[in-house]
Amino acid sequence: MAETINLGLFAHVDAGKTTLTEQLLFAAGAVRSAGRVDDGTARTDYTELERARKISIRAAAAQFSYAGVDVNLIDTPGHMDFSSEVDRTLRVVDCAVLIVSAVEGIQARTELVWDALAARKTPVVIFVNKLDRAGADLDAVLAALSAFSGALLPFTSVRNAGGPDVEPLPVPDAALAEAAAFTSDEAMDRYLSGTLSGGALTAALRDA
Repeated sequence: MAETINLGLFAHVDAGKTTLTEQLLFAAGAVRSAGRVDDGTARTDYTELERARKISIRAAAAQFSYAGVDVNLIDTPGHMDFSSEVDRTLRVVDCAVLIVSAVEGIQARTELVWDALAARKTPVVIFVNKLDRAGADLDAVLAALSAFSGALLPFTSVRNAGGPDVEPLPVPDAALAEAAAFTSDEAMDRYLSGTLSGGALTAALRDA
């Protein structure tokens, strides 16, 4: 039987949660084409009011399978007016994706959601969005995130942020291993002996 996880997407309004939801569904092969909020074709903005206002009002779930894992993907509203939908979602998620705009950076809603996730000890992946927009500043966002979230481990970097030719770059395994070494005594021993790689590195990063 496949593993199942409930994955919640959270953010300040207009950071791009619903757009990311559509892209995840498309990348996983769950849909033939990614819907668009502006066109009213996003799967998780399914009510007439949401499509008319081009915002998420209700938390909505979509499903896909990836690498042997069944994922219940929950897209939540960003507007403060609909925080009750976010609160309900917080109770059921196994992991959260906190989306931050590379242009606007950390906003009030970002911090509130982070505090709620931290209080529940929910694992969090931070996704920095809109890196192709004018004014995007990844370094500034990462510095701000580190200041309020503590330890931060980037899994990717970018070149040419702020333009249409933005390019993702992998973080070297050596940098990942150095960060993962501090997750446990075993990981540190492996790091010092030069054997923190492959499956051992993946396991250490998951523990972190």
